[in-house]
Formats: sequence, C-alpha cells, structure tokens
Amino acid sequence: MWTRSLAAAALVALADTASAAAISTLNDASGQAIYWGLTNTPTYGQTVTLDHAATLHTFEFRADDNGAPVSYEFQVYAWSGSSVTGPALYTGSGQTQGVPGFTDYAIDVGDLSLDPGQYVLLLVATSEGAVAFATSEGTYSEGSWVYQDDAWHVDDQIDLGFEVTFDGEGS
Repeated sequence: MWTRSLAAAALVALADTASAAAISTLNDASGQAIYWGLTNTPTYGQTVTLDHAATLHTFEFRADDNGAPVSYEFQVYAWSGSSVTGPALYTGSGQTQGVPGFTDYAIDVGDLSLDPGQYVLLLVATSEGAVAFATSEGTYSEGSWVYQDDAWHVDDQIDLGFEVTFDGEGS
C-alpha cells in the first residue's frame, strides 16, 4: 500500500514539473538600457506572447541601481502591439536593493491566469534613481522591450534581461 502511495505521489510531482515552463533571456543578457527612474524614463517593460492559456507565477529582471534603491510598481496588462489595453491584470510593488552591479530581482505574482494572447509586464518607477537594465539582442522573438516616457516605444530588436515562469504551454 505504501509503495503505491509513493508511486502516486511521484507521478503527481512529475506531472507538476512537466507542466512548468519558462521564457528567459537572462543567459543572453549582455547589453543595457539606461536610465530608468521617476525623473528619467519611468516605465520599462517586456512583452510576452502566450499561444495557450497559462498561469503566470514569477517575473524576474536584472538591473543595476548604482547603489541607490528605487521603488517601483510591477503591472501586467494585455498588450495591443503598441499600447496597454484594459485594466491592470496584476499590480504589485517592490524596491531594488541599493547594491552596485547587476542583480536579479524576482517578483512572485502568485497564480495569475492568462488567456492566449500578448501581454506586457511593466516596471513603473515610483521614486527617483538611475537604473540600468540588462538587455539581450532579439533573443526572444515573440516579444519586445517597451518603454514609456511621453509615448509608448517598442523595440523589436531588444529584450530586457528577464525570465517568466508559468504553468501551461505558453509560447
């Protein structure tokens, strides 16, 4: 009986692991986008495309805050290809660590259910600072780096250094 329970638990764990997925450019991040902060360009983001329904768990980004912590809001929106659409699907907040040099920051979004489509994951500075973000050149073909100052800008050749983890097939 105990052997069957152990085997069943192993199958459940394997099934959970098999459905987990990630989209990442962190290993290819060798450039940088400068400067993000309240008085510079306050909104940076990355678009992602999901071909199937998925449950978003985490968003990770790599940034250098030059030793001065910056507070931010993290937001998830549907994306039209040129701007956000509809209300925020998720909003949270955080702060960089105030450590010179590039550091990875992970944001736990819990279990955010997303339908197939294109989404933008935004970081909106809520305090002054001059943060550099790690970037990669065209590593993720299903998304783009976006930023907003007086208007939305989309750079199809650049991705933020990022990773999203989710359950489902995604992109």
